[in-house]
Amino acid sequence: MGPRIRMNDSRYRYSVYGIVVDSDMPLALPEYRDAGLARIELRRAPADAFRAARERARVDSTSEAWYRSAALEDGSAYVGWDTIGEFLVAADGAGIVWRRVERSSLQRSSSSPIARSRSSAGMAPANRA
Repeated sequence: MGPRIRMNDSRYRYSVYGIVVDSDMPLALPEYRDAGLARIELRRAPADAFRAARERARVDSTSEAWYRSAALEDGSAYVGWDTIGEFLVAADGAGIVWRRVERSSLQRSSSSPIARSRSSAGMAPANRA
């Protein structure tokens, strides 16, 4: 089961494709402009928050899959990439907790396809500290 996703003290608010994104860190997204059609809250979480989901995740061993995913018992979803990070999406889709992988992992990998996937997802952090 995924951890309970508690969201409440956003410091940054964005609007993309009619969706309001409340985040605890700056993102490379347009600033909030209107009420939007829906709201998503995005929060960082420590590695421990993903442990149980990671254990349930499936990897397609017949391919060169570079990600893992799992549908969890509580209706939430998990997806993880060894070279990007991990994400838990609440069952109602309104909350996402995430963590970036260690910097050393990013430096060891060839990241051109990964950089494109981050960019097209619109979730790349504004500052890469």
